[in-house]
Amino acid sequence: MIKWVLQAISHGIEAVTIARLYRKHWRIQGMFPRLESVLQSEIKCLGHPRAALLGFVAAVMA
Repeated sequence: MIKWVLQAISHGIEAVTIARLYRKHWRIQGMFPRLESVLQSEIKCLGHPRAALLGFVAAVMA
């Protein structure tokens, strides 16, 4: 992430724009656990929360 910020600054993107994009990024990241809990999509047979999350993301992307 730091590398991306430094590249963006070097290309003349304003700091306010970078901050807005970073904030939007974390809003999107924060929606995945909420979506998982609402849909109760954890797959019990996978036995590991990360594996269940991987299955969920794969299903969302499909």
